[in-house]
Order: sequence, then structure tokens, then C-alpha cells
Amino acid sequence: HLSIKRTANVCSSLIFYTNTCPNLAYSVSILSRFKSAFLRNHTEAAKRVLRYICKTTSRSIFFPAKNDLTWLATQIQIGDEILIGFLFKLGIAPIAWLSKLQPIVFLSTTEAKYKALSDAAKEVTWIVALRNIKTYNDKPTQILCNNT
Repeated sequence: HLSIKRTANVCSSLIFYTNTCPNLAYSVSILSRFKSAFLRNHTEAAKRVLRYICKTTSRSIFFPAKNDLTWLATQIQIGDEILIGFLFKLGIAPIAWLSKLQPIVFLSTTEAKYKALSDAAKEVTWIVALRNIKTYNDKPTQILCNNT
């Protein structure tokens, strides 16, 4: 059983761990909000993240020789806050993603979608430049967005 002080130490380690396992970034960021005042439910959440790490250490991402780059940008309203995000996949493997609550208030969901697309466009610019270091791609980059 993890003590509350030990859970705070685990949280610090998890923050470092997100450098090599970025899919944990959102969960760890939520946990770290309560680092100075952990309660029993935060300890349980930290245990859940640790169990996830233990169960997925043998998994890896495989990139076949020929891959197409696909994109998705979206926004989700959660109460009064809006969570925006994007996902970039090379073939079937995710290579970059973002999921974060916005610190600003949007006047409309359309504005939130533009923010998600803007963040995705910044990332895609970097990814395309990175891909072009070794090969040349003259096809335009398509970004998909849900418009519901």
C-alpha cells in the first residue's frame, strides 16, 4: 500500500517517465495537480498508472517500410472546459499526439476547433520537415477534423 508521501514521490518519477512514454502525459499531469495534497483516490489513480506501465512494458510501436501519414484534430467539451487534441499516425502507429484542457474560454466550438487545427498544423509542419530530411514528399498534407 502506497503512503501519501510515497505517492508524491511516485508522481515525480512518473513525470520523468512521460519523456519516454508520452501517452501517460495527461494522466500524470492530472495526478501532479494534487502532488502536495494527495488523497486516497489520488493514490489509487497512481497505482492504476503504475499497473498500466507494468502491463505494457513489452509492447512497442512497429513502423512498416511504406507508410502514409494520417491526421486527426478534434475538440471535446467537458462541462465548461474544452479539451482539444490531435493525433498523427504513420501507417497504423501513432507518432505524435496532444490532449489538453484549454486555459482560455472560447466564444464558440468553431473557435475551439480552429485552435485544435492550429496546434495540429504547427505539429504537422515539424513532422513533414522531419520526414523530408531523408525523402522528398511533394504531396499536400491533409488534416482531418470532425465537424459535428
